[in-house]
Amino acid sequence: MKFPTQLIATLTLLSIGLSTGLTGCGWFGDDEGVFVNPRDDYLDAKAGSKLQVPEGLDQEAVSDPFPIPQTPEQTNANYYPDRPPLPDAIYGDEKAEEVRMQRIGERRWLVVPEEPTTVWPKLKQFFAENGVQVINEVPRDGRIDTEWLLVDGTAHRDLVRRLLEQNNTDKPAAIDRILVRVERGLRDRTSEIHLRHLRQPAAPLMAAPVIPDLSRIFEAPMAVEEAPLELPRPKYQANLLEVKSSVDQVEADMLQEVGAYIAAKVSEQLVSMIAADIQTDPKSVMERDDSGEPVLRLNLDLERAWASVGQALGNAEVEVLESERGEQRYLVKLTEETFTGEEPGFFSRLFSGSNKGEQYLLQLREVPGSPREAYWLSVLDAQEKAPDRERAQQVLVLVREYAG
Repeated sequence: MKFPTQLIATLTLLSIGLSTGLTGCGWFGDDEGVFVNPRDDYLDAKAGSKLQVPEGLDQEAVSDPFPIPQTPEQTNANYYPDRPPLPDAIYGDEKAEEVRMQRIGERRWLVVPEEPTTVWPKLKQFFAENGVQVINEVPRDGRIDTEWLLVDGTAHRDLVRRLLEQNNTDKPAAIDRILVRVERGLRDRTSEIHLRHLRQPAAPLMAAPVIPDLSRIFEAPMAVEEAPLELPRPKYQANLLEVKSSVDQVEADMLQEVGAYIAAKVSEQLVSMIAADIQTDPKSVMERDDSGEPVLRLNLDLERAWASVGQALGNAEVEVLESERGEQRYLVKLTEETFTGEEPGFFSRLFSGSNKGEQYLLQLREVPGSPREAYWLSVLDAQEKAPDRERAQQVLVLVREYAG
């Protein structure tokens, strides 16, 4: 069957016109028209309202059979206009679910795999079960301060006083107290417990015996009355970094006992709404620097920031090629398997060369204009230039998740 030449020419011109018109009007590759481009819709996505169960019906019967686990909020989506960024990886560290002691030099603290809202009530319960009264309680600062406790050689049944007595053998009577601060940890949903021990002599507080009036010696039996020992009310000290423990061993032993107590109760979900007011800054935050490159903000002093990055690299089994403390940087080699957690197969190693890895420079630098000591950790490639933003963020998340 043959078509007239004029008809073919007309149809051709019509199809070209339609294509041009549709494209020009934005019918292709836009958010309006016949063919919608959904690539950047995730930027405007919002969570819908919760299902409202009518009064009188069973509220507990409605539950999500496939709940989505909580993940850190993705704040960098606008830096990926052409495609959605990959979600932050969730790394499985065997030590992540343990209550453990961390130490840098003379500094030590506990890391607990729980929010401060559940650590706070367990810490208060520890002191209550040992008969130790809490004098100062400041949830805003995460602070718990105990009363003064008399240590005079008397045998005690509770763990706290017994531990204090063990560290005051053959010495004059003293009074002791414990200062505790609960802070947010480096990783999400973790807490840190910092503790100090203070001791001072009790002699100035020991009152002399009161002798009754001897003129009435025949009217009543003479007795020696002792004035009750009045312990001073402790003064609140806001910053534990300015306090050094009187007996270092007491600090270490008490942290061990607190850690063992909390570890035995990790499964108990005691929640304190008061502890929700703890306003300590998160110690690690994913941010963007002035150039728009991803950085990991560490709200730590330089000594701990440097040690935390080194510890994270060790925990993640990342190969460190060089470390320059003066320059505040690590040169590391990362392979794809570092992020996937999968060992390459024989043919993968033979043909892809994936085991060779790529070199990256992790640089610590002070956060400009920060009101407190804080450092940015940034990622550079072997030529000291900014790498692919998505890869840089993967490296920073790796460090954050394995930091202690």
